[in-house]
Amino acid sequence: MGLFGGNMARLAHVHLTAVFLMAVLFSPHTPKSFNAVLVGTFDVAPLAVMPLSLIVGDAETDAALLFAGYYEAHRDMIRVVLNEANDERLRGLFAMYLSHLAVPYGASERPYPVNVHEFLRMDVTACAAYSDAVVWMAAALGVRGRLVTIDEGWHTVAELWIGGRWEVFDATANVWVSVSVEELLAGAERQYREMYTPIADPRADYRYRAHIDFGWDVLGLRAGLSQWGLTVFPSHWRILTSGWTTQQER
Repeated sequence: MGLFGGNMARLAHVHLTAVFLMAVLFSPHTPKSFNAVLVGTFDVAPLAVMPLSLIVGDAETDAALLFAGYYEAHRDMIRVVLNEANDERLRGLFAMYLSHLAVPYGASERPYPVNVHEFLRMDVTACAAYSDAVVWMAAALGVRGRLVTIDEGWHTVAELWIGGRWEVFDATANVWVSVSVEELLAGAERQYREMYTPIADPRADYRYRAHIDFGWDVLGLRAGLSQWGLTVFPSHWRILTSGWTTQQER
C-alpha cells in the first residue's frame, strides 16, 4: 500500500487520504462476490516456520543459497504447514508469508532497501519492498516473479509465474490470489487465501499495528484485495523493474 521507497514520509499525507477512502468504501464488511472463492485462511495463529532473519543470518553473499537450502531441507514440513499441493505455489506462499512477518508495515525515513539484509534491517517498510522480498525469495527457489504497481503507486504486489500463468502474492496483506492483477481488474473468477497476519492479532507485538495510528489500513486492503474488479475498482496497473541489486542472484 503506497510505493513510498526512500521518500515514504514525504508522500504520507497523499496515501493517508487514499487509504482512508479505500477503507471506507471497501471495509472488511464488504460482501464477498460469488466470483471470488476463499479456499483457505490461516488467520488465528502464526504458522510454525522459521523467520527469514534466522534463515539468512548475516551472510550477505550466500543469502539466496541459505534460503534455498532451508526450503529444500524442510519442504515436507512447509507443505504440511501451508497445506498446499502445488510445488511452485508452495514456494510462493512460503516467500509471501516470510516477507509479511519479517518487518512491520509503515512509513520509514530510511532509504529503500536494495537487498534482503537491508530489508530485514528496516524498522518498518511498505508494499514495494515486501514485494521485492517475495520476488527475491521466489527466484532463490526457482520461481519467476515480477512487481506490479496499481494506480501509479497506490499499491504494489508481487506476481509469480505458477503453472504457466501469473498469480498474485501480496506480502503486504499476506493474501494469495489465483490470477494476475490484469485478470483481477477485468473481473475474472478467482480463488484466494488469507494467511495469518500479526496486524489482526492482539497478542502480537504492537509494532505490527502501529501504522493504524497514522491512518493506514492494511486490514482494509486485505479485505478488498480479493474483490478487485468486482466491488473494488483500481483503474491502472503496470509492471515495475525491481529496485533490488540482487538481480544477478536470480
